[in-house]
Amino acid sequence: MRKNVLMSVTLCRPNVGSEAGVGWNVVSQMASINNVVALTRMEFKSFIEDELAKHPVQNLTFKYYELPSFVKKIAFVGNNKYRYVIYDFLWHLFSVPFFCKLAKEYHCDVAQHVNMCQYRILSPCYFLKIPSLIGPLGGQEVVSPSFFCALEKRTQKKERSRYGILDRYIFFLFQLIRKNSKKIMLFSCGLNLSRLKSFVKKDIKSLVVPSIGFCPADFFQYNENLCDDLNKKFTIIYAGSLFDWKGVHLFLNAAKKAFAGKNVVIRLIGIRSEEQQKKLMGWIENFDIKDFVEVIPFMPRLQLIKELTEANLFAYPAFRDSGAMVVLEASALACPTICFDAGGQDVFPDDMMIKVPVADSYQGNVNLFSNKLKWALDNRQTIALMGNEIKKYVYANFTWESKVNLFDRLYDELLMEKNEKV
Repeated sequence: MRKNVLMSVTLCRPNVGSEAGVGWNVVSQMASINNVVALTRMEFKSFIEDELAKHPVQNLTFKYYELPSFVKKIAFVGNNKYRYVIYDFLWHLFSVPFFCKLAKEYHCDVAQHVNMCQYRILSPCYFLKIPSLIGPLGGQEVVSPSFFCALEKRTQKKERSRYGILDRYIFFLFQLIRKNSKKIMLFSCGLNLSRLKSFVKKDIKSLVVPSIGFCPADFFQYNENLCDDLNKKFTIIYAGSLFDWKGVHLFLNAAKKAFAGKNVVIRLIGIRSEEQQKKLMGWIENFDIKDFVEVIPFMPRLQLIKELTEANLFAYPAFRDSGAMVVLEASALACPTICFDAGGQDVFPDDMMIKVPVADSYQGNVNLFSNKLKWALDNRQTIALMGNEIKKYVYANFTWESKVNLFDRLYDELLMEKNEKV
């Protein structure tokens, strides 16, 4: 039986990745099994209407809310580095009356706060009298102190603040807004759950559910991973930015130790800014690894997908994360990932990825990562089998269809509890 579902999706845009892609995919897929009313920002209206004109989605209604201009000025005053966090907080706060009005107008059975779902963001679902699903929530992933020497001073300061408990009381105060106690809290990874669990009321169910997902149709022409030729160069791909917490410097340091004189190529893709490229080339020069490292500032997505099908390994050496979309896409292409056992990678099974334990020192982390790289080079067939297994796993658990089916089962659970209490 179809339910009337109200969704808060502050970021929602078709045919993009990241948070806006999560918003669009969840609401559009959910409309296939329920009647959905989605509240998002006015800035996405033209993109959404253009997409719906080309590809109509039945049972999906969009409503738009924009902050008053004087409130926007509060968020963007000066060069405040937290301006987007402030904006998100204010958007959710000021949209509460409109969100509650929509719940009544469309006779909604259940609601969900889809994104942005940081623990510091006030969900409009707290103010509803109908059962609500909040999350997946994130923002409490922390970097191990053993990585701190690789971080810039401002990043170190930020990471130390994450270890504090004071701002988590903000999240605790949100839990006191209890128009309706029938809620389920979702967390994007185990670290978010463990660090925030004590601030959730005991009668509210908590689960780990990754926020990321993918559409199988994007990969249907790439059915096989083509890295089984043992005579070809062992190929590793890194795709992403050069933020210090992404761990690229450590990865290159480990690669020098692991691959000197070996038949290996590492492709670093997507580092566009001249400043970051200059920094990267300095690292490559210092480590003397230019013979087996290629820097590709930009690559179209379809070309990157093709590269992943031909690669032996995807490198994701980040010190923390809540679950990376690029890791999921590599997995969907049967390209296994090497990563630290930190942050959001706990949503993937240990035996389907090469997870490097976090050591007590930076050099210890370099050594452990290097040893795993050597092992991967010496065990190509094993990691190829690992790639096939992770592909099966993500197709079973990480498609947008499977994700919204899980959400729908949780809606039913909430509504069943409601009916039992009536």
